[in-house]
Amino acid sequence: MNTLTPSTLYILLQPRTFPSIFHWSFYITGTREPSTSGTMHDLTNSGGSQLWTYNSIPINLLDPNPTSPAIAAIKVDVIDDMEMLREAMEECLSNIPRTYSSLFREEMSCRVWVKEALWGLDQGGFIDLGRRGNVFGIQGVEMDVVRAGLVAMWRGIFGVYEYELGLGLKEVG
Repeated sequence: MNTLTPSTLYILLQPRTFPSIFHWSFYITGTREPSTSGTMHDLTNSGGSQLWTYNSIPINLLDPNPTSPAIAAIKVDVIDDMEMLREAMEECLSNIPRTYSSLFREEMSCRVWVKEALWGLDQGGFIDLGRRGNVFGIQGVEMDVVRAGLVAMWRGIFGVYEYELGLGLKEVG
């Protein structure tokens, strides 16, 4: 397992039973090495219901999770002053809408919630998506994240990815 960057927001993918479909969540690494310990933020529902629940749980990516191991982490942004901003950022995530997305015009899912949260975090000043900080840019991020997840599944190993200016998403570990 590659160590992740401290004080960083990642999109974390976990495989589902169907090929090329993932459970999407956010992973915020701790402020110190090793950065495999952090907090996972996600949205889940029970048995296909329309009632979505926000979850925030501390996890260590090195701990084995046989039911749903992470297969890819895609770096979104390093969070300056993480200790000071953590509580406000987590409150922002907990307040992201959990119903139909009027912004992306889709029914709610863990994937749609991550897109809504990217928008909210960028608008709130917690992260800087730059040119990707709009609906079309976030949809481009979505396509890149899916590609990274498919590559990691195909290789059968955990992959760490980040954006490189002008080149798009690249594997860094």
